[in-house]
Amino acid sequence: MMTKFCNICGRLAAETETKRLVRDHNHKTGLIRGVLCDLCNGRLGTYESNKLRKRNKRYMYWLKRYELRIKEHLTTNTGIRYLGWRRSGVTA
Repeated sequence: MMTKFCNICGRLAAETETKRLVRDHNHKTGLIRGVLCDLCNGRLGTYESNKLRKRNKRYMYWLKRYELRIKEHLTTNTGIRYLGWRRSGVTA
């Protein structure tokens, strides 16, 4: 279910720099997992790609603070396929 707040940090769209939330989707299946603020969306991409940034104190703080929410978010899907998603050999 889509919400008006980030699924990871809980910030409302109005509290973010861009004043909006983005749809996060699984890049393998194309299924939408929910909505995230730009900050969490970018950091989640780093987390998923295994680009360890242990020297980045802000990233490590975010990871430690929201680790349980991150793992829960990654296992969630709405069953709705992201419209812009395309993958060869997969049909909607």
